[in-house]
Amino acid sequence: QPENGQVLLKVALVYAQAGNTKEAERAFARVPKDLHSSPRYFYVRGTIKVARGEAQGALADLQTAQRKAPNDVEIITLLAALQIHLGKHKEAVALLSGGAQRNPKEPLLWQGLAQAYMGTGEAPKAAEALEKARRLLPDSIEIAVSLSRVYEQMDRIADAVNVLADIIRVYPKNRLLRIEQGDVFARHEMWDKAEAQFLVARELKPRDPDVENRLAAVQLKLGKFEEAKQQFEA
Repeated sequence: QPENGQVLLKVALVYAQAGNTKEAERAFARVPKDLHSSPRYFYVRGTIKVARGEAQGALADLQTAQRKAPNDVEIITLLAALQIHLGKHKEAVALLSGGAQRNPKEPLLWQGLAQAYMGTGEAPKAAEALEKARRLLPDSIEIAVSLSRVYEQMDRIADAVNVLADIIRVYPKNRLLRIEQGDVFARHEMWDKAEAQFLVARELKPRDPDVENRLAAVQLKLGKFEEAKQQFEA
């Protein structure tokens, strides 16, 4: 009985994405010939090559897959990520901007486009792309943090702070968000506000050296020498 080629492609893809190229190749080798010209075939083969570190070979396969399925978000996303990895930022911008216009409700495409724009040095356009992604996924920590960092690069400090404040309201017990916000305040010498965030982060995970070191450094800036000393002695 012939094997199900689509199932074999899915199995090969899962293994490749997990970095198990041996099992990926084993499943991929059994894919029936009638699927060898399909976009999915080239996408999976490209993914296996990415996992093997064969960037140029993967690029050719993913470009073929994308030509055969120009609106496939999964293919566009991986191809663009590889282009960015290879320093082909302008090509990634062209690919992702077209994909995002055709699939405007796909936040992954807007996120990828923002990354590509950062590679071309176009921070304002990156911010616009991330703002669109954020409207689609307002509770995404990844998007909020990325947008805040782009705003900070643009010297839009208030906007950087506000984006993080919004996402902290959704996830008030997320220690990493508190550290991120504290770091923004500290970089711009808002020592009181930085201390407040680091204190919350310390409550969420006591005796964390990363937080204690940050907190001590801020408290030294505030002239709170005894409190800072306690962090170093903790």
